[in-house]
Amino acid sequence: MKNLWLGVSFAAALFAGLPIAGAQEEAPQEDTNKAETIVSGWVTRCAAAERNTKSDCSVERSIALQQTGQLLAKLTIQVPGKTLQPALVLQTPHGIFLPAGIDLQTDDGEVKRLVLNTCDANGCYAATDLTPGALDEMVKGANLKISFQNLAKSTIAVSVPLKGFTAAYNKVK
Repeated sequence: MKNLWLGVSFAAALFAGLPIAGAQEEAPQEDTNKAETIVSGWVTRCAAAERNTKSDCSVERSIALQQTGQLLAKLTIQVPGKTLQPALVLQTPHGIFLPAGIDLQTDDGEVKRLVLNTCDANGCYAATDLTPGALDEMVKGANLKISFQNLAKSTIAVSVPLKGFTAAYNKVK
């Protein structure tokens, strides 16, 4: 659990200062010489604390309202260089009903509930280790549905296209 909280802190640091990506698909970009690549809207990043250490990597996807740029959800799969055990960190906007948590569903699969761990100036966060089964669902799936409630307890559902996820994840695993 300590590593999970470190992951949430790491994700919060990554979120600070990054531009919000639109909900539309971005053109695929491939450049293996860069520490960051974009594949169908999925951004991969790798960085190492020192030259002789393994890189900590992540795969990210942001969904925002096209009209205003307001972030609806940011999904980050972190792959630490030391363990290679993937973890999921999900960022939501402020103004959500925290006790309801966040529901995740790949295609028509089982709904998984995440507990919101913390909030900061950029939003609220939920984090969990990714099991091989959950990761396999994302690799084989077409859409990931993220649901949460606003303060009026109305459900907000965000669909995250999984097109390009497999190619992006393969770059960092």
